[in-house]
Amino acid sequence: MGKSTHFSGQPLFNQLLFFVSRSRIAKIARNHDAERYVKKFNTYHHAVLMLLGYHSLREVILGLLSNAHKLSHLGIT
Repeated sequence: MGKSTHFSGQPLFNQLLFFVSRSRIAKIARNHDAERYVKKFNTYHHAVLMLLGYHSLREVILGLLSNAHKLSHLGIT
């Protein structure tokens, strides 16, 4: 029995995202008209953030701002 190398070298979170279907999330969002006013941050991106443990964009922004000293190379400050 051979060892599967399909996910070899990928972080665990990327492996989990492999099983999250973008098209299925887009279909559900379309059925519920969830992206009616969306410009950039779509339902899939929100689902990924929720998998990371965030519940809202505000939480993401507060997390980035609280770690701004660590992320100064990104130009957030």
